[in-house]
Amino acid sequence: MELIKKHNVDEICLQETIKRYFTYRELNSLSYGRQFWWSWIPATGHSGGLLVGINEDRFDIISKQRGEFSQSVRLKYRENDVNWELVNVYGPI
Repeated sequence: MELIKKHNVDEICLQETIKRYFTYRELNSLSYGRQFWWSWIPATGHSGGLLVGINEDRFDIISKQRGEFSQSVRLKYRENDVNWELVNVYGPI
């Protein structure tokens, strides 16, 4: 959380969250009160779990996809209209 605040990140991808769900309070603490869009894939047992967060003040979400072990979000950066894709993948070795 210290790194998120220090670098004022606009996108968050976490793997191995080991959580089935997140509370509003938990998500708000990660975004430091900024308006973020959140999506997660719940952990199965004591492993896995993905979390993606996007700062909605800076990005438009064009599309999103969720798989069993991955999430991807197509984004448009509002400042310069550049489109790109953020991918979050978790896979056991």
